[in-house]
Amino acid sequence: MKKITIVVSKNGFPSIERAAYAEEKVEWFKSNADADACTECFAAMELRNHFRQMRYTVYLADDLTQVAPRSIVIVIGT
Repeated sequence: MKKITIVVSKNGFPSIERAAYAEEKVEWFKSNADADACTECFAAMELRNHFRQMRYTVYLADDLTQVAPRSIVIVIGT
């Protein structure tokens, strides 16, 4: 089976999923790490959904030490 690990920073959010959908809690008009995390985690969730449709097993990680063995690694970040 094809495996992919998507690595993305969740910053101070409790999970990648929560960061991805925290747009109402982010101050968008000033540059900050929460805005970056929200945008990047949303991108990670979208990638996960697309790869799952192509029958990949997808793991989300917020640290390179959490990469699944023998998987393709995609790192999202600014």
